[in-house]
Amino acid sequence: MKKEYIWEIEVNSTPLLKRKCNRYNCDRFYCSNKFRMNSQKRNLDVWLIYRCLECDSTYNLTILSRTKPKLIKKTCFLDS
Repeated sequence: MKKEYIWEIEVNSTPLLKRKCNRYNCDRFYCSNKFRMNSQKRNLDVWLIYRCLECDSTYNLTILSRTKPKLIKKTCFLDS
């Protein structure tokens, strides 16, 4: 008999992003817990906004690019 397990993983916080800052000699960005959305001709773009630990400059990390809204699972974005 075969057992099947289903695991559900919840993220408590976003990880630090290792990326070179253009303004400061720093290589770490933290998530600002904000996002940016743009739509063009029924396509969506979504970015998560990260900020430098030292100088607060921003970097937009792409989450969705040119995606049709009907293809996004609505349950992924609902609070439990």
